[in-house]
Amino acid sequence: MGLSKVRTQSKRLWLIRHSEAESKPFKGRDLDRNLTQQGSQNSVKMRSWLNTLSHQPALFWVSAANRTIQTAKLLSKNTSARLIIEEALYLATAEELLDILHYSSEEQPNIAIVAHNPGISDLVNSLCNTYQLEALPPSGIAYFKLDCKWSEVSANKQYSVTSIFPGSCTKSLN
Repeated sequence: MGLSKVRTQSKRLWLIRHSEAESKPFKGRDLDRNLTQQGSQNSVKMRSWLNTLSHQPALFWVSAANRTIQTAKLLSKNTSARLIIEEALYLATAEELLDILHYSSEEQPNIAIVAHNPGISDLVNSLCNTYQLEALPPSGIAYFKLDCKWSEVSANKQYSVTSIFPGSCTKSLN
């Protein structure tokens, strides 16, 4: 009689760069920058792409910047997704973004992170290993399907990824 392996629940991860934002306001804080009209339109476009998937993000980890919050709200509009605004995600490095993921609940298999470059692009690149993206463009999404616990996601492994950018078609980055 053999021992059966316990199968880890499949997970889905969306790494998302916020949509296009206005230039830094005069005497304003970078955190206060809002989406441009084009940025809002691109977020709506990306929401349409998300709607074509069989699974949707149920939880969005979101940087505390206005532009990331606005992006996440547009992407999650008319869904039951929960948004968690996390100050530590503002200009976070790839390692800091990965830490947030490591502490995510295993009960939640569909997670999105909405953050900034260079951290979000660096994380995409570290999880791909075989493909190096110069930079995830504004509104860009890298979509991963994972068969491990959130705490086991590592730059030392290679994951399959699909990316989607506004105005482009979906492409596999493997």
